[in-house]
Amino acid sequence: MRPLISPIWEVYNSLKVSPDFGGINIKALNDEKADVAIQLLTRQKGNWALYSGIYTSTDSIDNSIRGLDTNAIQVAVYVRDKYQNTTDTLFTEISPLYEALLDKSKFSRTNLPGEPTYDFYNQNSKGLTSLWDGKTRGDAWPDVVWTNSNSIEAQHVTIDIGVATKLSRMVIFEYSENATPSSSGLRNYFYGGNLRKFEVWGATEPASDGSFNGWDLLGSYEVKKPSGLPYGYLTQDDFNQAAAGFNCTFHSGDKKYRYLRINSLQNWLGTTYMTLVETNVYGDPRN
Repeated sequence: MRPLISPIWEVYNSLKVSPDFGGINIKALNDEKADVAIQLLTRQKGNWALYSGIYTSTDSIDNSIRGLDTNAIQVAVYVRDKYQNTTDTLFTEISPLYEALLDKSKFSRTNLPGEPTYDFYNQNSKGLTSLWDGKTRGDAWPDVVWTNSNSIEAQHVTIDIGVATKLSRMVIFEYSENATPSSSGLRNYFYGGNLRKFEVWGATEPASDGSFNGWDLLGSYEVKKPSGLPYGYLTQDDFNQAAAGFNCTFHSGDKKYRYLRINSLQNWLGTTYMTLVETNVYGDPRN
């Protein structure tokens, strides 16, 4: 008999490590959806130390580990399973890309024509300004943006970030419903008005009529539930990834933008309304 090969080796053999904004990005395949830990070590002053890890059972791993300086740094990556079996170690040198969290005190709404109405079922809800109040928890009611749930047309919200800036990415945090708990008892993400298919656009000076004239598409995105479970069900891994926010990496080159627009094409209910909690916008605010 030939012994089976542990799934950690498939993950290890497919590892791709590359620089990312403020850290490194790690991609790998895990077709068997095994519970694995991808461990990241960094070398500083000649000594190796565990920096962080990715703990997942998703079949397509695409995670970034941030908090690193832009200086070149030696890193080591290996894969471990729950039985403490480990792979070989991949060594490389990475120079993370510069970025900083933008100052939210400069953010404001635009009140352009075509912005959606807000049909909050709780009149104490805060509306669009909730997107920059610093509260990222999915259960942050009433600090939630809840757009028109009666509309089936694409809906968008526009944010003035205050200063034209070279942008790297946006992290979107969404509302977690508790009306229909999942089988695990967790509050539901990948549910209701959570974004599923959407776009982010950027403009230096938006058209006064509220149209998309003069806007550049910074990225098109589709959110995928790691477990692939049916609507209304999720695992702890699903919950953790959603609670950490959805990263939208921009491909904006050196151009600077002052206005950002989130355009919802489809939510998890199959319509277009949005239930958003917070946005973190990153870029290079240096002149």
